Amino acid sequence: MRANWALRQTLSTLGIEEQPVLNCIEQEFFQWLETNKLPPSDILNSRNDYYAARLWEGKIEEFSTKSEIEMIIQQEEVTEFTAVEKGIKELHGQTAFKGKVSGKAEKVSEGDILVASMTTPGMIQAMRKAAAFVTDEGGVLCHAAIVAREFRKPCIIGTKKATAVLDNGVEVEVDADNGIVRIL
Repeated sequence: MRANWALRQTLSTLGIEEQPVLNCIEQEFFQWLETNKLPPSDILNSRNDYYAARLWEGKIEEFSTKSEIEMIIQQEEVTEFTAVEKGIKELHGQTAFKGKVSGKAEKVSEGDILVASMTTPGMIQAMRKAAAFVTDEGGVLCHAAIVAREFRKPCIIGTKKATAVLDNGVEVEVDADNGIVRIL
């Protein structure tokens, strides 16, 4: 997670559009680093809709087409999963510290909203700058919740899909009084 955040910051600093790079599978990413050439945009854009990874015999396998993912679901006998619907305007989670703020998601400049799968001690500097925290995971004793109470910043944990729904730079309102994150 910290590496993803650092990569996003680096790409932004260099003026490189982040989504195509973030949509690369591992092999394509290393090829991009060596050649400065990305795969065709239609392939990269398709991964906004379809992408899965699994750890198999100590190696990460990545899948990026609908048919590959359907095959993996069948092979693994997956009976339960949640697809992230498009057009979601509101997320619900558990309040870790009350308050209500608005700001941009993810950039982590002063006053932005930190959006993460979960937080770690290595993210403390970013958390100091952020106006609020929103996480996919966590409970009342998770790192984000504890830091939110310590820093007295609004925090909503356990949204399950904030990182998938909230694009970098989107304006959001964090209503931690009611456990709701709204896209503005």
